[in-house]
Amino acid sequence: MPPAIHDSPRISGINEAWQHQKCEMLELTFHSVSKQPSQVNQTLSDYRPWETANIDKDRNCFFRCLSHIITGNQDSHSELRKLIAHFIASQGASKLGWYLKHSGYTPFSYFQKESMVNMDGVWGGDVEIMAASAILQVDIFVANNEYRWDSQEKVNQVISWKLMRANALNEEAIYVKNFDLHFEPVTSLVNNPTPTFGVVVDQITLDFD
Repeated sequence: MPPAIHDSPRISGINEAWQHQKCEMLELTFHSVSKQPSQVNQTLSDYRPWETANIDKDRNCFFRCLSHIITGNQDSHSELRKLIAHFIASQGASKLGWYLKHSGYTPFSYFQKESMVNMDGVWGGDVEIMAASAILQVDIFVANNEYRWDSQEKVNQVISWKLMRANALNEEAIYVKNFDLHFEPVTSLVNNPTPTFGVVVDQITLDFD
């Protein structure tokens, strides 16, 4: 896996034009403008998720999250699941092979058998995020939470941003929170308020032809 990014990326969200373009490309219905973080060009490592859009907790949350970001509501999650499952089935062996190998999913047929991504109610994970990045041609930053005990009296929460990037140069990015296995679109960010919050940005990059 590539090393952590030392120079934190700048915040660069999507806009309404991007939503319309992706809706047309994927044959989805546009519903409304998705709210995006306003700290454009600021250093990502200085911020953590603050507000998020409410997403149903039915194990389809990653795909609902994508639907909300692209169309403005979460109702197109089934269509997006089918698109991502098809991409993984048709191009995963060649385009996601490196990542699958380093994730312990070898051969590719083993991942296909175990993932069941085409089934409703199956959680999306890193492979599905990589596939979404490739389909949408967008960087996907996922914020995760970790709780670390410094002593028996104190718990520190460490916020980690992971960059899931299927192409080396993308102009836009989307921001997602994945706390306790539930994905939600990040709609606003806040400065890290105290030293108990830290940010580490890890990068996973696949360069596709």
